[in-house]
Amino acid sequence: DARNVIAGNQHGIYLFTSGVTANRIEGNFIGTDATGTLPRGNTFDGVLIHSGANNLVGGASTAARNIIGANGGAGIYLLGGNSTRIQNNFIGTDVTGLNSLGNGSQGIGIQSASITACLIGGAGTGNDYASVGDCKLTPQQLQDAWRTQMDRARQEPTRFAIIDATA
Repeated sequence: DARNVIAGNQHGIYLFTSGVTANRIEGNFIGTDATGTLPRGNTFDGVLIHSGANNLVGGASTAARNIIGANGGAGIYLLGGNSTRIQNNFIGTDVTGLNSLGNGSQGIGIQSASITACLIGGAGTGNDYASVGDCKLTPQQLQDAWRTQMDRARQEPTRFAIIDATA
């Protein structure tokens, strides 16, 4: 398979200016070795999208899947980037999707509520998704994100708090 191995940098991939549009980040090993099984993380985020629009990270096919793990910051971090699509990636795992290569913070982080029309996950409609700003998450992704944060809170109680909203 032809792919890039992107590791040992400050950020693995950094899309910075508003003119950075319609890019496709597909089929890469970001923060791993060439086998996709060993950690070789970037210092900060695996993929940082600062601005631009209509960018795609991953895609519908397994060939387009990025393996994004073992980075010091988030796997994918959106500071901007309207109409960004993040689909079919393994984030925080190895190439098999079974072994942990966790990132230092979020799997996917979204900084700004002003980011519009982005899609995280598959192409569904209606109640298949919950909304974060104008970005959409599948129920499974919400459950996985919650589980990850709960695990981190238990492991690092001085850095993360568990708040019971029902109390």
